[in-house]
Amino acid sequence: MNDLETKLLAQLQGLISAVENNGAEQSLSVLCREVDLAKALIAESQATQRQAQQPSADGWIAWAGNPGIPVKYGTRVDVEYRDGERVYGIPAGAIPNGPNSRRAIDWAHYDLDEDIVAYRVVGAPDSKPSTLGD
Repeated sequence: MNDLETKLLAQLQGLISAVENNGAEQSLSVLCREVDLAKALIAESQATQRQAQQPSADGWIAWAGNPGIPVKYGTRVDVEYRDGERVYGIPAGAIPNGPNSRRAIDWAHYDLDEDIVAYRVVGAPDSKPSTLGD
C-alpha cells in the first residue's frame, strides 16, 4: 500500500467513525471535510506523479510502481529493472517473442530485482525493437 492509499484509507476510516458516532448534521459536516482532504491528497499525488514522469535528457522516466502500465499496451519500451539490468525494445504489457526472459508485463513494485524502476518509449505498438544499447 503506497502513502496515498494509506492516507485515503485513514480518511475513510475517520469518515465511517464520524458517521457512526455523530448525528446527521455533524456527519454531513465531517463528510464534507473528509472529502475535501481526500481531494487535496489526490491532487498532491497527481502532481507528484506528473513531476516524476518527466523524462531525463536521454528519455528515461523514473517509475514508482503504480498499478497499470504508463503507456499504451504494446508500445515498444526500454526498461530498467531494480537490479540495474536494462532490456531494450520490448512491448509494454505483452509477452515478447524471442529469448528475452525479462518482460514489461507487471509494472507494480514488489521489492524484487524484476521491478521496473525506469522506462523510455522507443516505438509505437507493433514497431520494430530499439537497436540502442545505452
